[in-house]
Amino acid sequence: NSKDLCLLNYIPNFIDFGVSSLKIEGRMKSLHYVATTVSVYRQAIDSYYNHRETYKVKEEWLEELLNCTKRGYTENFIKGEPAVDSYIYKGEKNQHSFSFVGIVEDYLDGFIRIEVRNKIILGDEIIIFTPTYQKFSLFFNEMFDLEGNLLNSANPGMVILVKGNYIDPYSLLRKKVTF
Repeated sequence: NSKDLCLLNYIPNFIDFGVSSLKIEGRMKSLHYVATTVSVYRQAIDSYYNHRETYKVKEEWLEELLNCTKRGYTENFIKGEPAVDSYIYKGEKNQHSFSFVGIVEDYLDGFIRIEVRNKIILGDEIIIFTPTYQKFSLFFNEMFDLEGNLLNSANPGMVILVKGNYIDPYSLLRKKVTF
């Protein structure tokens, strides 16, 4: 299998060549992958337009991309024939993996309403990734079902409530996966 393509280093070239649209492959990818990738490329493009002379790919953008894939990244054919390290061989894993665990649906009377996509356990540190590019952590020390019952864990398909400050709807939630 090939690693995913990452061409952040070439954003200036694409823009200077007159490219006005980029295709981000999202078919057969998770919501978490697509949202993260679109967000990073949007930040990179905006950064180049706002700071052409000093544009540089930020390490945080690359880290953010690594947080949403298990395959790693390559520049593959952009510079010619792909190198041996452009492919995934048996046993290779991305060590920066995060699991997409939910999406914020709404905020109601001091509670964040969350659609759970992967298991969340009481006490988990959840990283919130907002549509406006903000990122912060929150520990889930109390979780409730919609009837107000305290939960020790939440499974995919559940809708839960967590006490907390306002978080934008459509914010993504993830947690670090340990191997």
